[in-house]
Amino acid sequence: QDAATLFKTKCAMCHGAEGQGKPSVAPKLAGTTKTEAAIAAVLTRGGEPKSPHIKPMSSVTPEQATALAAFVKTLK
Repeated sequence: QDAATLFKTKCAMCHGAEGQGKPSVAPKLAGTTKTEAAIAAVLTRGGEPKSPHIKPMSSVTPEQATALAAFVKTLK
């Protein structure tokens, strides 16, 4: 699966189709200052306080997390 499709199926329902975020649901990802490595780490290891990502996303492989992180960094 390409990263855009992964984002659509695994992230967009909470973070919005363009990464714009949804109030009271999930933060904006477009324009994030997090590095690709930090984004991938949140997906694979968890650790994001007060969010569904406090735990790792078991449905995302490390390779998918890396691809998703790169895609998130393209969102403006």
